[in-house]
Amino acid sequence: MGEYGVDEGSVVAQVARLLGGKGGFGAMLRGAGRTGKLTDNFDACRDLSGRRVRHQEAEKRLAEWAADQKERELEKVAQQHIKKQLREEKLRLQEEMEAKLAADVQVHNIRGVREAVTSGLAAAGEGSKRKGGGSGGTSPLQKKKALKVWGMEEVSDDSDEDSEDGEEEERE
Repeated sequence: MGEYGVDEGSVVAQVARLLGGKGGFGAMLRGAGRTGKLTDNFDACRDLSGRRVRHQEAEKRLAEWAADQKERELEKVAQQHIKKQLREEKLRLQEEMEAKLAADVQVHNIRGVREAVTSGLAAAGEGSKRKGGGSGGTSPLQKKKALKVWGMEEVSDDSDEDSEDGEEEERE
């Protein structure tokens, strides 16, 4: 060692060159330790009496569910009642609309028949080419038959027969 100018018994410090950069790997390990997943599975733990926490929590949830059972049943009954009322209201409105439509159609048909009968009687009265009896008119039986057409009560030649027929219909 003498050739290097170092005496015997002296301390030599050697600095060796390391390849690989400035380091920082330790900082990465410390950072990863902080971001590690913390345990959240406390349900598997046991309490002081030796029971699992998961079982205790399940019992609590079951008790709450049972307490709310009555309320849920009342809610269900209320919903069914509301649905039933809505259904009945819808049916009632539909029946009213159908009844109104039927009444409108009936009135329209009656007017049409009345106009047709009136025009037919007027045309028959103007120039009758039929061979008839000596009376020149229709028999009372034919008048009664014509008056029995539904909705045509006010169409007649004699007002006396109308009142008689109306009284007969009321008696029946």
